[in-house]
Amino acid sequence: MAVLGVVVVALAAFVAFLLVKPVDAVGATAAPRPTASFAEASARFGEVAQREEARGNLLPACRSKLLSSGARTARVVVLFHGYTNCPQQFEQLGEQLAAKGFNVYIPLAPEQGEADREHSTLGDLTTAELIDYGNESLDIAAGLGDRVTVLGLSGGGAVAAYLAQTRPEVDLAVPVAPYLGLPWAPEWLTPALVNVADLLPPIGIGTSESAASGSGTYAPYASFDNNTRSATAYMRLGLITLAGAAGSPPAAGRTLTVVNEADDTVNNGTIDRLAGRWRSFAPGSTDEYRFPAALKLPHDLVGPDRVDQRVSEVYPVLLDLVGEP
Repeated sequence: MAVLGVVVVALAAFVAFLLVKPVDAVGATAAPRPTASFAEASARFGEVAQREEARGNLLPACRSKLLSSGARTARVVVLFHGYTNCPQQFEQLGEQLAAKGFNVYIPLAPEQGEADREHSTLGDLTTAELIDYGNESLDIAAGLGDRVTVLGLSGGGAVAAYLAQTRPEVDLAVPVAPYLGLPWAPEWLTPALVNVADLLPPIGIGTSESAASGSGTYAPYASFDNNTRSATAYMRLGLITLAGAAGSPPAAGRTLTVVNEADDTVNNGTIDRLAGRWRSFAPGSTDEYRFPAALKLPHDLVGPDRVDQRVSEVYPVLLDLVGEP
């Protein structure tokens, strides 16, 4: 019994340590380098395209996309796709924005978009990579338009929120159902989940392609290689953003959070917490939009390839929130 007691106490102490241990802070590995002209931005996009070509293992539909008028525009929109997804998710919405007169950039997130959807490098994803990805995407966008809007869904929403907090080049940030935490985990538990994931190798939490086949809820370009390490890379980014928002206003000119009240994949309470912190510093430039639960929208309310998708209802709302070019 004494040994059991020691084990129980040790486990309790370890759990307490995980709860109070600060999540390891990470930053960008390179300083921001915003482009100053359309030509410079196009050249930097060319570098991204060459880098993706050199990988040799990407689905063609998943490469970064630049929908441009061929010249700098008044406004440019960067669309950040969701976790385990790729730029194809946003292509139809991007085309509608481009038709209105925006330049549109849809960058591929690191370690995603691979042709082998079950065995990818997603387990290698780090928060530092996500920060570099967000910064590089914004740097390219700076030369594509006079004012930059960043709009992201889920994991892409977390990237958009981070840029809203840290980069003054952002005119408008629209995080849509940003993945800042799990729906069943209170905010105080999130750091412990991230700390545990840091201690363990990536643990697969996805499904197989054969099991998903015919379900109609997986896009033909989405990854099945969901795992604990990559999932918590996004959660750490959310914690970094929340911590920043607790002490300083967002760097973006305006923020507009979008909540899907029917969402069972992300923590809407944590999204509201972030919006509340932004509002406390900048009440005049912080807004929100809520898709009501009665619509029963899926978490991925942008990708057109789900059988339960309602893009005919969602796209007009998002286009209206972005505004005119």
